[in-house]
Amino acid sequence: MSGWEFFTWWNVGVLALGSLIVFGLFLRQLPTLLSPRSRDPEAERAEEGARTSKGEDQI
Repeated sequence: MSGWEFFTWWNVGVLALGSLIVFGLFLRQLPTLLSPRSRDPEAERAEEGARTSKGEDQI
């Protein structure tokens, strides 16, 4: 029975550790997700698309 208890506690520990790692990674990415910098590439792509469309219009 002690082996089974060790197995279950080991699983609980692994699940808790994995959850903490995922949560930590999420917290590390949260500022970049909330910052306006993450929206800049989309704006740059839109600007590039506008530039290419203007270039095509000029041609």
